[in-house]
Amino acid sequence: MSDLAILGGNALRTRPFPQWPQHAPGDLARLQTVLESRNWGGYPFPNKLANDFAQEFEALARKFG
Repeated sequence: MSDLAILGGNALRTRPFPQWPQHAPGDLARLQTVLESRNWGGYPFPNKLANDFAQEFEALARKFG
């Protein structure tokens, strides 16, 4: 087993990590919509924004689950 890179061994990763958090081009507009709606936590529940998020999250969970 080789030494850890911090102890003089070879580095496992040679490229920097990608920037985080990553976001899509339309995310800024969606955030602005949520902020202006004053329904940040989904109250009163259910509202359209919370429901849309839940449906998209469920679809991703099924895809990668």
